[in-house]
Amino acid sequence: MGNKNKRKFFKLLDSSNTKEEKVIVKKIVILLFACLFALSSLNCISALWGMFIPSNESISAYANISLAEICLEDLVSREIPIQRVNESYQEALQMYDAQLALEEQGKKADYDMVVSFASDVCGVKEIAIET
Repeated sequence: MGNKNKRKFFKLLDSSNTKEEKVIVKKIVILLFACLFALSSLNCISALWGMFIPSNESISAYANISLAEICLEDLVSREIPIQRVNESYQEALQMYDAQLALEEQGKKADYDMVVSFASDVCGVKEIAIET
């Protein structure tokens, strides 16, 4: 933090501020602490209530599976055989469920293969449409 920024920050806490400015600063500080407390308590509360909050990697993998499902439906609507891509799609679903179960137990989950299988579905769709 530069000297100018430090001075501006500490000026907010200066005793020469008006009463209204001091009240505003206090409200901001209290609000910031309340937000930090709420965020830090989220995992504890979710554990107590038995709730599970999936990781960003899990959400991303699920989005890839959803996209694979759309690609699969597109292949079906074009009457293109889907046996191979359906196997990849089913593998992605099974692996996702397994990785999510690991994550729910607090263990390390790896969604790379899920993303790979789901991406294969759309990749095959693109190749099938080109031919």
